[in-house]
Amino acid sequence: NQLEDEILETGKRTCIDLGIHGMNIELVKLIGRMKYRSSYGQNLLQHSREVANICSIMASELGLNPKVAKRAGLLHDIGKVSEDDPELPHALLGAKLAEQYKAQNITADQIKAAMGEQLKNDIAQKKAVELIKSTAVAE
Repeated sequence: NQLEDEILETGKRTCIDLGIHGMNIELVKLIGRMKYRSSYGQNLLQHSREVANICSIMASELGLNPKVAKRAGLLHDIGKVSEDDPELPHALLGAKLAEQYKAQNITADQIKAAMGEQLKNDIAQKKAVELIKSTAVAE
């Protein structure tokens, strides 16, 4: 199907453009679907690309892992384009999708970092990551 091919190509191109490698193909498809969705008047894919870049920059400045931050920024709204469980809030659905695909191409450490679990023992870093995410999303 031509639309499905376009969606997959958009997802792949986005990951390549952002330097994100090893993303599960199902998540790549969902990233491609963001091109056809808007949220608060902004294209969801463009928004997520911007959040990914802002998260990466802020993480670098704070001495955190910019690759993990960039991946988390790109995937932060992934639950908005999934057709699974539409009654579930998009943040919970996004976390569920990340967990579902972790065993394939996304490592458990990356998932934990994206969800903030890896930073539980260091309150300052956890607050810094939350600040990055909330600031990046507000842009």
